[in-house]
Amino acid sequence: QIVGETQYRFFSKWYYSAVWNYFGIDQKTRHPGAIAANILPPITPTQAEEAIKLLLELGLIKKTASGYAVAERHIYTEKNVQAMAARQHIQELMAMAAEVFPTLPADQRQYNALMFSISKDGFTAIKDRIRSFQEELREIIDRDSKEDRVYTLTMQLFPNSKVPE
Repeated sequence: QIVGETQYRFFSKWYYSAVWNYFGIDQKTRHPGAIAANILPPITPTQAEEAIKLLLELGLIKKTASGYAVAERHIYTEKNVQAMAARQHIQELMAMAAEVFPTLPADQRQYNALMFSISKDGFTAIKDRIRSFQEELREIIDRDSKEDRVYTLTMQLFPNSKVPE
């Protein structure tokens, strides 16, 4: 499903996507307090309830007999939505990664850093490889039928020197 301009509010709070993904692993929980208790970093029951209302309004989840389920397994953004809303969403996710890093045991996380020098062509090749890697990850996610947790993966590629004209 493509998330368009009218649905950009989905990206305004990191926990909206966390709750959306949570319903991919647990369709039997309906109570916001129980949902909030399973989200990391912790959110309040009020935030969980707010997320549920928004997700229902945007058609990203649907009510079931015992709880909620995702309406689509994957969502994508149009380029103009990425420019507007995804920037804030990515900033929130990066801040969250820094916040939870010291609290998670190594077997529950993977943090790496690599600083290097490279040409413009090498930079372009790396960006292409990152896009390809994301597609490979989506294929792994699609094949996985035993989901029992929600994870966030952020990758950043940015200059540490001035870029020549």
